[in-house]
Amino acid sequence: MRQLAQAANEGPIDERFQELQRWTYLMMQVHWADLYLKLAEDAPWLNSSSTILDLVTQQGFLANFVITYSRCFVQSGPGRSSLDASKVFENDDYLLRVHERIIEIRHKSVAHNDASGLDDVRINVTENDSEFVVSHSMGIALPYHEYEHYRKAHRKLEVFIVDASERHRASLEKRLGKSIRTLQGEQGVAAESDRAGG
Repeated sequence: MRQLAQAANEGPIDERFQELQRWTYLMMQVHWADLYLKLAEDAPWLNSSSTILDLVTQQGFLANFVITYSRCFVQSGPGRSSLDASKVFENDDYLLRVHERIIEIRHKSVAHNDASGLDDVRINVTENDSEFVVSHSMGIALPYHEYEHYRKAHRKLEVFIVDASERHRASLEKRLGKSIRTLQGEQGVAAESDRAGG
């Protein structure tokens, strides 16, 4: 696949910092997951006057949260890392179950097509003397009541990633014999945008 996004860089990454780069990818995913979950939490709940666009928007927020959160755990490509949920949620069975629910939604609804409990379709067939008449119905559920639990699991993941990244940075400083300063805010973010085109 052609690389469409390119972060600003000044050549290849110093091999001594490859592991720190992997933690940076994880931090990016957990940051995006946080934003999508906030959008899902803040969006108006669906009601009888909601439109199909309202529904698709809500589903999009949930799906994007689930995908970006899950990227921290599912198989990853070269130069990226995956986390072990049993280490992230060690000694916290409640948050491990919440995590498993998020991954289940990924596997059964967002990334694949299986019975998730969040969507259903049905055809209704009636027969008369000259024809069969088929109508379609659809049921969609959004797990609003689960969002507060997702938030807690996300927070635990975020703390795990930041702490692990900091431990790695400290270890790297010790090994290299120099301090490592991380730029914050606008100083630390350099990105170029490129429209996906021909």
